[in-house]
Amino acid sequence: MKLYCISLILLVAVGYAFGVNIALNADTQQSSTLRGIYTSDRAVDGDTGKMFFHDTCTHTNCHDKDPHWTVCLGNMTSISSVTIHNPDYARGRLRNIRIDVFQTNPSQPGAVAMPCGSVTSTPVTDGTEMTFTCPSNTVGRYIRISKTTMEKSQRGWHQHHQYMCDALLLCEVEVTGKPSITCPTGFMMNRGSCYHFSTVGVNSWFEARDACQAMGADLVVINDQMENNFIEMQLAGLPGNMDYFAGLHKLNDGVTWMWIDPNAMMGVSVGGNNNGMAFSDWRGNQGLNPNQRCMRLQFVNMQMGYSWFNVDCTPGMRTQYICEISPTYPMQPRQKCF
Repeated sequence: MKLYCISLILLVAVGYAFGVNIALNADTQQSSTLRGIYTSDRAVDGDTGKMFFHDTCTHTNCHDKDPHWTVCLGNMTSISSVTIHNPDYARGRLRNIRIDVFQTNPSQPGAVAMPCGSVTSTPVTDGTEMTFTCPSNTVGRYIRISKTTMEKSQRGWHQHHQYMCDALLLCEVEVTGKPSITCPTGFMMNRGSCYHFSTVGVNSWFEARDACQAMGADLVVINDQMENNFIEMQLAGLPGNMDYFAGLHKLNDGVTWMWIDPNAMMGVSVGGNNNGMAFSDWRGNQGLNPNQRCMRLQFVNMQMGYSWFNVDCTPGMRTQYICEISPTYPMQPRQKCF
């Protein structure tokens, strides 16, 4: 984490990294394990090497009549892609494959498959990787890779057992996507986040945060101009021109403003927008008072609409608040997988 100084110390946070492998070290299962060695977790350990006897790969039993492998991502996720790293020892066995996404455990009755990709009878080349792009709106918690057809006995492969070892072998499975949320009653969706505009006031910023957290949310974090415009547009349509707490507060140094969401850009400057750093919408001298450590949106006039104001966290007047549930904050409790 780097430190920047723009009339104060700015802390630049690490945002949610879209495009990274979200299956890394996730919970996994497979239908069987050859010799008890080539376990399912080997396909999510981060080793993308494809040398079967050197790197970490999975292998189901040769007598498994329904070989499959499953990863659980924990919470609902909008799946973008699945990449399979095929071992050099596959011998053409990565064929007749389907990749499905499930919202519930695929091993339990009633689970509904959403197709993401498939491999025909033409095998994927040994020692290579293949990426499958899922259809849009593919949302689930589980991804299963399974064989659709088992090859019959083929001369030269385990002839003394009268069958070929048409097992499922995987060296690594990588998944990209982003958390998916459904707005609860009383919230509205905008750009993947859910927002609630309170109709009652509270005595302090802390009470406002408690009220949001009681709904599984937290005070709103405004990341950019588009989000700020959306909020101001919603406030303009509400009666009374009321004031609303947001999730920005000042640290004990009396200088540094911070969002409550650790995934947000953390250092918020004063005196106007921040030129590529954390977004801010202070006007005039707002944000400078070292003793006023909470932020609320206040109505200025019909022409200017709403603006950011620094205020006491207990301002002496009841203030309404805006709650938000974003894909990354508040962190949702990880659900049991298997």
